[in-house]
Amino acid sequence: MDRIARVVTIGLTAIMCIIALAMIIGLASFSINLDAEKLIRFLMVAALPFLWLAIVFFVGRENRGRPLIAVLSVVAFVAFVGAVDFANGRAIYSGLNLLAP
Repeated sequence: MDRIARVVTIGLTAIMCIIALAMIIGLASFSINLDAEKLIRFLMVAALPFLWLAIVFFVGRENRGRPLIAVLSVVAFVAFVGAVDFANGRAIYSGLNLLAP
């Protein structure tokens, strides 16, 4: 169980960090018509995965509570997906509408 929790935590955190890096690269590439409000939203949302990575690193050093950290990583991932929609100015979880028939 400990190994599964570790894989889930590392996997979701890595996915969030990759998406955040893509957001920063996109921000640098397409920042021609960007107002200050959207810039702040993008930077705040892009910082969330790295903040979560630091929390996981410092809490996980003691090798205790890995299942709890894995569950919290799932919660952080779901919150991050909603935050990405917020940063783009869309309705939160608007991408889930694409999955509906």
